[in-house]
Amino acid sequence: MHLFISRWVGHRLTGLTFRTPPAKLGSTSTNAMKIRRCTHALFGVAAAAIACGIVWAFYGSVMNQRETSRIKAVQTLLEQKLAAYQRAKGEYPASLQLLAFTNSNEARMLSDIRKINYRTIRFGYELSYEGASGYTNQRTFTYQRVPSH
Repeated sequence: MHLFISRWVGHRLTGLTFRTPPAKLGSTSTNAMKIRRCTHALFGVAAAAIACGIVWAFYGSVMNQRETSRIKAVQTLLEQKLAAYQRAKGEYPASLQLLAFTNSNEARMLSDIRKINYRTIRFGYELSYEGASGYTNQRTFTYQRVPSH
């Protein structure tokens, strides 16, 4: 079976069209074209993969910064609430559920507050967080008991 490949080319000056002779299958020019096409496709895929990696790294960095600032704000709020609770009751609460979050800013933080791990230790408490984007933070606070005279 004979494979016929033709290409019509327009001539700019005369407007005449003519047919170029078909390339023989297996000729060096056809093989070179195949190799060039494969090389171009390979470089295109590699460039797309690199571009996706750069975009993903940038997106991850932005999301990590947002999460970091959000969690630090939540931990600061919890530190204030825990200090107020300790001053009022003389000890830290057994869980964060005993704290009251009343204003609208605190209410917006409730979903992040639930993600914070809290535990009491001998003379204080520990707040820790392990985020989905790889951000981890752990804070330990202790207080010194003032001896009574």
